[in-house]
Amino acid sequence: MARRIVRWTLLAAVVMLMLRVSGCAERLFYHPIREATPAPTGAPGSRVVRFESADGTKLCGWFVPASSAPSAPALNDAERVGNGAPSLFFVHGNAGNMNWHYGFVEELPRLGFNLFLFDYRGYGESEGSAWSRGPLIDDTRAAFEAMLEQQEVDASRVGMFAQSLGAALALNAIRDSDPVRVAVLESPFASWRLAAATAIGGNSPGPIARGLSAALIADDRRPDEAIRSLRFPVLVIHGDADRIVPVVHGRLLRDAASDRVTLVEFAGGDHNTLRDTHPEATRRMIEFLRRHLAESGDPASAGPQK
Repeated sequence: MARRIVRWTLLAAVVMLMLRVSGCAERLFYHPIREATPAPTGAPGSRVVRFESADGTKLCGWFVPASSAPSAPALNDAERVGNGAPSLFFVHGNAGNMNWHYGFVEELPRLGFNLFLFDYRGYGESEGSAWSRGPLIDDTRAAFEAMLEQQEVDASRVGMFAQSLGAALALNAIRDSDPVRVAVLESPFASWRLAAATAIGGNSPGPIARGLSAALIADDRRPDEAIRSLRFPVLVIHGDADRIVPVVHGRLLRDAASDRVTLVEFAGGDHNTLRDTHPEATRRMIEFLRRHLAESGDPASAGPQK
């Protein structure tokens, strides 16, 4: 019996090591859907943007210009700089593709923002396969550069909006030298390993769940470490009933850079329906973006806004 226990223990250790080294365990973070992603038909002037990641993988994105429709709530004079609209770089979550996530942001052009969104490798029409955070971070970086190349984008008025997994990738892709003035993160996680432990063991993972996640998932390029290097203001919105990414992740991100990060928690808010059930979250997000994209001067001079 003792030998059998030892054998099974060694076998389990070998299997977990193979899963970690091969990257198979990390693939559980990514749930892409491949399908055609033509530009949204209900957005005047929208277009498909094709570009390449650092390794040459061909990727697909959309640029949706700010709406000029009379019914659109316009930015007031104090919120405009020059003749251009502010631009938002959107980084979506782990499932589906741009088609699936456009509903989270389709109102932003009508609210006066240019919008750029894209698919990581293996998602939508983008080539390749999603299996590791490193290439997806490179994809996010390439998408950001592709957005800056669009003629409508004023590089002095760029913000970022990222959801869930997208926040982890964006925080690692965006650098301090990039022309980002402000960011909003919705339901982000603070650590890859802690996110895996939560998936295994629930909101308060115990030692077994934490041990399994430590054995299976590397924890480099942690979002809570990446956020410390940013100098611009960040708003984190998180529901306290989120069972996919518990609100403790949002608190950890706030604590990692409390001089730059504002956390707003919403009672009863879930992961995928937060802004549907809590319209206040959208209002806070838009106010935060407009305030900081309208400011002049060094974005580092602005601290968190309550």
